[in-house]
Amino acid sequence: MEYVIWFGSVALFVLGLFYFKFFYVKQRKYFIPYLIFQIGITLLVASIFIIGGWAGMAYAFISIWIIGVGLLSGLFVFVYSKIKGKLR
Repeated sequence: MEYVIWFGSVALFVLGLFYFKFFYVKQRKYFIPYLIFQIGITLLVASIFIIGGWAGMAYAFISIWIIGVGLLSGLFVFVYSKIKGKLR
């Protein structure tokens, strides 16, 4: 199970970096939530592979919170754009 988490974290990190420029060009309104999410994924990968141990678990917990903030802010942007589109 541990290797699955490692592989998934690294895969999200690498795919996120490749997707970074495309995301900014196509989806500018979601760029800041995506950036927050990518920072969380980067911290998660660093906490698993570089730090490790109890300190790594603490940073992993913080990174999960950052990922959640990024996802929630993306949801808020989506809902705001839908509400703004219906009011026009």
